[in-house]
Amino acid sequence: MSFPPGAGSRILKAVDAANQGVTPRRQEEVEQRLRLANGFLATTELRANANEYEIRNALSRCYYATYHLCNALLAAQHVHLGRRKGHGDLQKEIGRRIGGLLGVKLKEWQKTRHYADYESGWITQVYSGEVERLRDAAARILGEARIEFERYKLLITPEEPKTEAPDERG
Repeated sequence: MSFPPGAGSRILKAVDAANQGVTPRRQEEVEQRLRLANGFLATTELRANANEYEIRNALSRCYYATYHLCNALLAAQHVHLGRRKGHGDLQKEIGRRIGGLLGVKLKEWQKTRHYADYESGWITQVYSGEVERLRDAAARILGEARIEFERYKLLITPEEPKTEAPDERG
């Protein structure tokens, strides 16, 4: 796992320290946010022939998957909901507490979500109306987002240690 210089250890220390006093209510919020994040991320798979609306929806859901993941990260660090409720507030807190890269990416993905959800002429203006070009760009964005999502999710839910199967030679 690679994070911006110094960010990984800073995040792990903050999450470890914060988890020492996580209340059941806060733990429930973290788990609910992770459930939403994972559910939204699962809806971002694009078929090879995905149409404009499927692509727009995948980009929108991708942003919200990351939004809820970031909220879970901050909740695990005891950041009050008021400091992370709005999109801009969440981006600032993530950038401040976790590092600039995730905050920057979150802002980029929110902008893409805005275009996907609200700008009817976006595909014509940016992709010359070519759904194939949009699909290729979306695949790159979604791939990058999934990688970042999994990296940061590990800070809340570390991977289980892998155990080797017993030797059957006996």
